[in-house]
This record gives sequence, C-alpha cells and structure tokens, in this order.
Amino acid sequence: MEVSARVASAIAVALMAACGTRERTPRRSPVERAIDEALGARFGAAVVTRCFDHAPVCEARLPDGSALPISVARRGPAWEWRVIGLVVTSDELEAYLRDELADLGAPQSVDCGPRIRRIAAGDRIECGLAGGGKGFVTVRADGSISVEVVLEEAAAKARSERHTPARELELFRASAALDRAGETGEDEAAPPDAGELGVSPGPR
Repeated sequence: MEVSARVASAIAVALMAACGTRERTPRRSPVERAIDEALGARFGAAVVTRCFDHAPVCEARLPDGSALPISVARRGPAWEWRVIGLVVTSDELEAYLRDELADLGAPQSVDCGPRIRRIAAGDRIECGLAGGGKGFVTVRADGSISVEVVLEEAAAKARSERHTPARELELFRASAALDRAGETGEDEAAPPDAGELGVSPGPR
C-alpha cells in the first residue's frame, strides 16, 4: 500500500508538471502560423513567428537567430502581413550571377554570403567569384536588381571599396586634375584635401 501511494503521488506530481508546462507554452495564433508556413516555404527553413499584443508588428525568427520585422493589419475577418524591408536569399543571387557569368563566357562558382538577409532598398550586395573577381548586386525598392561583374581580381578589390560622397568627389577632382596636368604637360597633380570638401561622410 505504501508503494502504491508513492507511485500515485509521483503520477500526480508528473501530471501537475505537465499541465503547468502546457499552460506556460504560448498558444500560436492563426496569423503566426500563416507567416511561419509562408516564410518557411519561401526560405526552405523553419521560421518561428511571434506577434505582440497591442502592436501591429510581429517578428519572424530565422534559424541563424536573426529576426525579420513583420507588419500586420486586420482586413475584415482576415489578416494581411508583409516583411518590413526587402529580403533576399543568396541562392537566388548566386543563380542569377552564374547565368551572367556563363553569358560572359566565364562560368564559375559564386558565393554571396549569408543565405538569408534583410536589406534596405538600394543596398549593394557583394559576392565573391571563384576566379578572384566579384559580382555586385543592387536591389531596388520594387525588388528588381542591377548587376555588375568584375572578373579581374585587382579591379574587383578596388571596386569593392566603400566610397563616401566625400571620397567620390575627391576621386572626381583628382581625375580632373590629372586630365588638366596631361593637357599642360605637368608631371604631377596634388590630390585635393578631403577635409576641404564640406561633405559629411555617409554610406554610399
């Protein structure tokens, strides 16, 4: 009898613990499940979404730990949602660049870095080419892209330098000075002082 009582007590404790665990697990809303399913299919990876009370915003957590902010709005009985910003996958960019390289007669492998990334419109993504060159992909607000391929390694390194507006103007003035020097027969032209340009540095 004593053993049976102990077993019954243990079962009761286990049941209480299980119930407590179920109560602490947050219930998933239909919109959270819908976002999980749609983004999981889009990225080919598990996505876990959490929405917040009293705020029209959700957060989709990706396998690498990064998060995507999701805007959510109620439209009658249905919910509408969209990712805030642009999201690209390296799979798509790499496939596009491989096609471009094949058209150029220089087929090779491509590495565009993180598989999933959130970017702002106009951001430039740099991809490495197996031959030492680089591919540069700029994503516009409407999701369309422009591509630049630089096959020569030294030129690719120079192109990957992040230029500020001040640096761009400095290079332009230096180039103009060299052109003038060539016209007048001078050997050297002093580069301009970037500190005199009066342009605040910022991302390109």
